[in-house]
Amino acid sequence: RLHGALFPHLGIVQYDPHLPWGIAGLATNNIEEGQPIISVPLSLIINHAVVMKTKPFRDMSDMMRGVDSLWVVYLFLVHERYNASSFWKPWIDILPSSYTNPLWWDDQSLAIIKGTNLHDGALQILAVLRRIHEEIVPVLHKARPDIFDPTIFTLENMKWAYSVFWSRSIAVEYEGRMVASLVPLADCLNHNPTAKTKYETENNMFHFISMTRQPQGCQVFADYKMPAETNEQLLLNYGFMISPRDDALAIRTTQFRLVTRSLHPHKRRRKGQPVIREGDDMINR
Repeated sequence: RLHGALFPHLGIVQYDPHLPWGIAGLATNNIEEGQPIISVPLSLIINHAVVMKTKPFRDMSDMMRGVDSLWVVYLFLVHERYNASSFWKPWIDILPSSYTNPLWWDDQSLAIIKGTNLHDGALQILAVLRRIHEEIVPVLHKARPDIFDPTIFTLENMKWAYSVFWSRSIAVEYEGRMVASLVPLADCLNHNPTAKTKYETENNMFHFISMTRQPQGCQVFADYKMPAETNEQLLLNYGFMISPRDDALAIRTTQFRLVTRSLHPHKRRRKGQPVIREGDDMINR
């Protein structure tokens, strides 16, 4: 609130004390149809353009020019995670420390999906993150050892940054174009495919708007807008699956296109978070 975020009818709570990631939004007053649930100034969001205006990255524009824009965002997230004076620290501190997508599975769990496109997709993403860790970070460390400490820019932290971005980003209109961005606070609502919501950007504010009346005391959900996703894509990108009501949502072993942000920067994804069980329609963050 100190920086202009507005959510007068919403409380952010630890919805399930048994789940460390079980953050949810509860209506503290009646929310009327067409009323904003959350409004966040664009000055609070994170995307490549914002990163390159923020110290220390704005002082390294020449060095970062040849680095994929989303890789820069991953590096920035790792930097800010360990920056005690980070502007975004209150938000970063409530993020999960690990995720449930296949990047975090042990060898035994990965062996279960061996031979599927999900397995191949996870290996390809890990290869991209290893490239950042093994090729990009050493170069940056040589140029700026005061910033790029290899004990911080580890493969584990690169997995964390990748998972944060993929599971929480929203397509936001920024400087005249739609940009995949992290929007602190607006990413705290859980998923329900029946939720009637929409997003707007107006007067340098991102608005999350309810399209139905929601009574005081109810949990406020968001629809992550992902009807075209297969469950293998949901599991790879978000770490959860939904009920396979038709063939489009079932996990398949053919015709899967890997879409990583690093390799396909124009493919945008809605947020999500570690969870839960196959068969749940309401996905807890």
